[in-house]
Amino acid sequence: MKWLLSDLAVDNNQKMFYQEEFQPDIKDFETIKRLKAIDSFNINGYWYYDDISDHLYTEFNLSGNIVIADSITLENIDYHIDVDSKEVFGFDQLDDVSDYLVKGDSIDLSPIINQIIVASIPFKFTSEETVYPKGESWEVITEADFNKEPKAVNPQMAKLLEIDIEGE
Repeated sequence: MKWLLSDLAVDNNQKMFYQEEFQPDIKDFETIKRLKAIDSFNINGYWYYDDISDHLYTEFNLSGNIVIADSITLENIDYHIDVDSKEVFGFDQLDDVSDYLVKGDSIDLSPIINQIIVASIPFKFTSEETVYPKGESWEVITEADFNKEPKAVNPQMAKLLEIDIEGE
């Protein structure tokens, strides 16, 4: 996803719309162990150059599917990513407005898109269809099931429940 700056030159500060299909390389995500596979992503957005501030803006929507490991069963689960992003490029130096500095005569969105994908991967994710594992004398339960169970009172502290603090 590389653009030459000359291709982004638009007259009268108008928006230049683009629609691309981007296939991330799974090798770029080797350190992300919970990511198992990645499909191509659809990117819809526009470029806009503001000649007053000398910044190049792009706003886009990134949409695609990845395969991640279920947090409990480690089975592969499809997970949909749909993210809106706004990026600002400066030409002379980084400032309070610009996120990236343009070096050379082109802009490559690939590393930025990879960062957005990594940031969108959940740390914990379990499919609604997940069958929780269980054994002879144990089972994994959901938090909702855990909260339904009656809470046992420590017999050593049971007398404290009888104390009426409000009505002294």
